[in-house]
Amino acid sequence: MARWLVVGLVCLFGASLSGTAWAESIAELAEKLRTHEDFRVRTQAALALGATASKKAIPPLCDGLDDDVDTVRAASAGGMARLALGGEDCLERRLRVETSSNVKKMIQKALRLIAEGAGASGLGPSAKYYIAFKAVDNGTGRSSVSKVAVSAMRSRIADGKGFVFAPARESTKQAKKRLRKSPHVVGYALKPKVSTTKTTGELLVTCAVDLYDYPGGDSLGGVSRSAGKSGIDEDDAGEEDGLVQKACGQAAGEFMSLAARVD
Repeated sequence: MARWLVVGLVCLFGASLSGTAWAESIAELAEKLRTHEDFRVRTQAALALGATASKKAIPPLCDGLDDDVDTVRAASAGGMARLALGGEDCLERRLRVETSSNVKKMIQKALRLIAEGAGASGLGPSAKYYIAFKAVDNGTGRSSVSKVAVSAMRSRIADGKGFVFAPARESTKQAKKRLRKSPHVVGYALKPKVSTTKTTGELLVTCAVDLYDYPGGDSLGGVSRSAGKSGIDEDDAGEEDGLVQKACGQAAGEFMSLAARVD
């Protein structure tokens, strides 16, 4: 990464964004980050997403971590550091394969700030539910489906009020300590199970989510949703991913309704 780009990124990260950047919606910024041909525009979009203070900015910033340009990846990690609202899974995944030392440092900073937020202000008076994810039981035969399932659930839950995500590698001791300081918060662990039923021209995806007390581990039942589509190739990965997103997103919504009724 050229020196001027590093300096420019640091300045952008620490400075106030322009009125134009603030005026753009998260959807518009996400589209720029995903598709704009100029890496400088993608970099600015990532930083602007980090300034939105919205959990809805996390999915596009996670995608930005896979950009071909290290400046954009660093800006995406920087945006997540500024948000400090979640995204540990994708940050840790990128950290395992990242080759740029500058990007690695920004990812590590983001992980630290997110963890600190979960332990402090993240469980403040507005927090009601503390959410952890267990490993996905993936019966589709495609390993990438696990990421799609969790991403869909996190995105849906992030739209709700009072939901805070636990750090990906939080220990039982850490979780108990945080929840002791916030007796008004209820902890849940979610374990998605994704399965498919394929017939000629039809695909059905089921996302069944087992619910557990967190961090205690006692079973609390589960929720399940299915999504299907006819007239498609049973080996169409894109269609399958879309159905996984739909089914798991709906299952997450059902969990949120259940948690509100129990509350």
